[in-house]
Amino acid sequence: MPITKVKEYLEDKGVSVAKRGVGKLIASARMLIDPEKPSISDFKFMDDVARSEVLKEAVNGVNRALGEGLKLLAKSNIKVVRDVISKIAGSNIPVLFLSDHEYVLDLFTERDNKVIRVDVNIYGEIKEKDRNGLPVLYAVSLFNEFCRLSGLEETDSLMKTVEFYENLEESQVHRLKHILFGRNVDAGNVFLRFLEDSAGKLEKEKRRLASWLRSRTLIELPYNAEKVRAALLEEKDLTSLRRRIYNVIRETYYEPLDSANAERVADILHEKGVRLVSGRFSRAFYIEALMLANSKVLECRYIRPAIDNLEKTFRSLRIDFETEYLKKKNFDFELLNGEIQRVINLKAEEIIPEARCEGAIEKLKKGIRDLESSIMEALDRAQSIESRRIAEERRKAEGSSSTWEQISRDRDEAIRKINILREAISHLESAICDAPKIDPAFIVFFQRISSTGSINIGTLNELMDPFFGEDEEVHELIREGGRNFYTTPNLHAWLRKCDDWVEALPAYCAYRIVPVEGGRYKVEVWVQRSMLEEMFRRHAEDWALNVEEVMALEHISIAREILVDLFKLREEVERVAEEYHLSREEAARKVIMNHNLADEVANLAALVEDTYFNLCVEVAKKQSCDRTSRMKALRMIIREDEGEGNLVAAVLKEISSKQASPSLILRLSIERYGLKDRAENLRRLAYKRRRNLPSVHVLTTLGPGETQINVRNWLEETMALFNVSRFYGLEKKVRKRVEDYRKKFVTIGRKLIKELDMEGDLFQIMKDEGLHIGNKEDEAKGILKILSSYPEVALEASKIALLLEHEEKTGLRSRNLEKVEEPSLVLKYIKEHPELESHAVEKVVTRNKLESKVRSYAEKNNISWDEAAKAIVNSDSVYSAEKESYMLSEARQRVLESLNLAGDVWKYLKWRLDRALAVVTARREIIAENNLSHELNNPRFRYDAAGPYKKFNLLYTPSRVDLGPEEVRSVRDTPKWVGGCDRESLNAGKSLYGLYNRAGVVAVEAPDLAEFLKVGENSFSRGGVFYLSLIAGANIDALGLGDFEFFRDQWNMRGDRIVLPTGETYGGFCVPKEFSLLNAIILAAVNEKTSDEIMDAFGMPREIRSKVIEDLRKVLRMKLDCEDDVEWEEKAREYLANRYKEYFSILGHPAYISRLPQLAKTL
Repeated sequence: MPITKVKEYLEDKGVSVAKRGVGKLIASARMLIDPEKPSISDFKFMDDVARSEVLKEAVNGVNRALGEGLKLLAKSNIKVVRDVISKIAGSNIPVLFLSDHEYVLDLFTERDNKVIRVDVNIYGEIKEKDRNGLPVLYAVSLFNEFCRLSGLEETDSLMKTVEFYENLEESQVHRLKHILFGRNVDAGNVFLRFLEDSAGKLEKEKRRLASWLRSRTLIELPYNAEKVRAALLEEKDLTSLRRRIYNVIRETYYEPLDSANAERVADILHEKGVRLVSGRFSRAFYIEALMLANSKVLECRYIRPAIDNLEKTFRSLRIDFETEYLKKKNFDFELLNGEIQRVINLKAEEIIPEARCEGAIEKLKKGIRDLESSIMEALDRAQSIESRRIAEERRKAEGSSSTWEQISRDRDEAIRKINILREAISHLESAICDAPKIDPAFIVFFQRISSTGSINIGTLNELMDPFFGEDEEVHELIREGGRNFYTTPNLHAWLRKCDDWVEALPAYCAYRIVPVEGGRYKVEVWVQRSMLEEMFRRHAEDWALNVEEVMALEHISIAREILVDLFKLREEVERVAEEYHLSREEAARKVIMNHNLADEVANLAALVEDTYFNLCVEVAKKQSCDRTSRMKALRMIIREDEGEGNLVAAVLKEISSKQASPSLILRLSIERYGLKDRAENLRRLAYKRRRNLPSVHVLTTLGPGETQINVRNWLEETMALFNVSRFYGLEKKVRKRVEDYRKKFVTIGRKLIKELDMEGDLFQIMKDEGLHIGNKEDEAKGILKILSSYPEVALEASKIALLLEHEEKTGLRSRNLEKVEEPSLVLKYIKEHPELESHAVEKVVTRNKLESKVRSYAEKNNISWDEAAKAIVNSDSVYSAEKESYMLSEARQRVLESLNLAGDVWKYLKWRLDRALAVVTARREIIAENNLSHELNNPRFRYDAAGPYKKFNLLYTPSRVDLGPEEVRSVRDTPKWVGGCDRESLNAGKSLYGLYNRAGVVAVEAPDLAEFLKVGENSFSRGGVFYLSLIAGANIDALGLGDFEFFRDQWNMRGDRIVLPTGETYGGFCVPKEFSLLNAIILAAVNEKTSDEIMDAFGMPREIRSKVIEDLRKVLRMKLDCEDDVEWEEKAREYLANRYKEYFSILGHPAYISRLPQLAKTL
């Protein structure tokens, strides 16, 4: 029953924190549901609470109120109540009285066992004068659970409960509201709001609110939802609504609650086998996510008889035509073999998506329609052919014709047989409708708190369409699936727990037409991927923690399997598997739980994990050779390997040779191997269900190859950095280095503010931001805000920082964060290039409009313009300072260009001031300084998307949504394309998108194939008109025929078409951009600069690139002599590790050199 108790109310934020967890058993009784004399038996206290008078009083009080509520239902004349009670009359249900239970009252169901659980603390938490409302509260609560006992689904039960509430007496409603309105009983007052807002509403609105209540019962909102709802009701214009919701969520969002919910809800979902799918809220992902939230699966055993009947019917049917013309056509139901087999194949799996059933049936129906149409067409043709004979027979036989009657019988025969098949299909559809359904997916939308985006959090969590559309199909998806989605700004917490991460953040593309010699032109394409890269790198750490939990659960599963044999529980596992319809793995988990072996599981899992670390290369070889998963390969290695690294085998051997208990030897073993702390950490996972490998889905439009090359490298490298840094205890140094970046920019910023005479700007910003003048830390914040407010100042700061770092690395200066001087290379350049002063003087004169003053001075003193300008500028301290600033800026730029560093300025700034990206930079530097770059190739630290060290799935799964009235149909009935890095990735994608896609998932063997499919489809459909304009404009420009707009206006005069504008500003995120993407990929394939760009992505220093490429070619040649990738990578690692000294000698210092074998593959 969705009345959740309150643990805590945060007054300053207006947020209720719900009480969570099953309470402690205090007493038990039984409830007899008799329409005439319902009763609750005498209860029995548990031994440990028999002496607590407070608990006794609470149980007695709750029991009395519960009994009165039961009698209130029995005496009710409300039809809906009478109908429900009559269905469950005679039921005798156990009642458990619990202290500190999460719900006021709920129905706990496990297989056929049903128990009503009641919280007793409520008796002491409400005022004595309000206790007269408890019977009404329990009547409503019991009725909702009685609806479920009668066989109704949760939403339908809530609909009945509203009907009951609508018929309560006014005094009863008043007493009920008085209790629910308190702070202790109904967390967030969500149940009270549900009753009040649903009463008297249309059925659709009631269903929406029922879904909302179920969602809010599972996850209470971590911000002031009441104020958000008030904004949605009161604001009339979108701008004001956006601003108001943003302010509410920004001011009241409570991150600890959201993080706790992520942990708790993920555990609930994974225990049920529900797939937790997360993704950034976007138009591309929106409809797919709603479809997933509405998807259903069912057990095949419920429909297998109907499928068997359909198959039997199909095999027995034959159309016996009398007409010769029809006989020659060979019409037969065998023509539907493909379609019928698709339906029969549904029996191959125990759990089937409802969408797959519907898709298979629709294809069969279409096949039948086509067959029927062909037969009817043939019969009409036969009738035409025989028309003369029919006419002659009618003349001779007074209007009758045997030929016509024969054709008519054939027509009836075909329709009759086809309808027999259709009836069998209808029986299958009925079986599917009647089968119990399971929700297989829960969706978490990611939306950061921003002035434009917060409205999406507010609307979606209220089950409202954030686009305020009028599409009833979309509203129905929200209404029916609303209980299965949630929107949060907390990517960190949810990404660590999700099964699928769907990313739809777009790349930005543009092109420009550049004139070249001879009147020709060239097209330059620009693709901005920095947003995508920053996002994946920012959250790679969270993804690594997700991967590690999945690995730990695999180790737990292996440990449980071994313990089943150690404790001779195999027969019990087989029995449980058969009795509960469970897999052997799940049966083993249940049996282990029943025998309370959590410590043994954790201890053995720690040994399994350490065995993997010792033998990860051997596991990879087995994985590669047998084409199996890491978990299965590890299981085989544990059984087969006899080396010292196999700790599990050594401990099992010890157990078999001694008389001591397995539990004791396991405990002593983890102490001996130093794994006690790790085992303690694993204990919380001991009884949890194993999870499948988590999957990353790239949804946005990308050029062919970008998922494999860019996205994969961003994730793999950033996770490897995280893993190496943690293992070697470098995270403290990393944090300090990040702080050093900040200090460095603050010091440089202080210098620039003085140099540019911006002290007044700093003072004003600090005042506006509430920062204290004179406070050192506040001053630092103010300087950083200056850098973010004035990009031109930030640019100069980055130039100085980059040059200082270069001088530090090359020994020209020592590192000093407190004192920053102008780089010596800049001062030297100014000294050697006096022309800089002339350019700077000219800029000062122009900027300050000093031309007339200079002219007068030159005439008066009979000197040149340049001499006069210089004199005027140097005579004024402000102008002189401005001149110096221009000279320094220009000199910095030219020095950077001479060092080939000019293109790094903005990236240098961003990757040191953005805290998440600064951590990546710092890890690179610290790892390099500690000569640990080679460890990035260590199999222990590699979380790869494919290959022998695979730890997660990577897929390209483009959206094919057509925005507009057909958007739901386009997602549901258009085949979904899935491109995976390997077979496991493909299977993960097929199983997810098969939950809703009726047309069927089309899996292609590599992401780049799916990328090209998407680009091509957009080019030939959505983008066609854009490209026609593009090509026409380019041709007109190249041939010098005139202005494109003239031609466009003429073409548009026809009125039956629209020719769109052309031009070099064409570009963007969501407008068709495939011309730019494809062109960029094609140019990259033949461009000499491409290898440099890839080297940049891998962080390779420019000075050693030619030497590295030379070595990588040698490494690639080694492949010819290796049996598999594992052996090749081992040889490559060994060879390249010995080359680092030479690389460092060329550079003159240790440097970050990342993942060279992977770089070789990419190049």
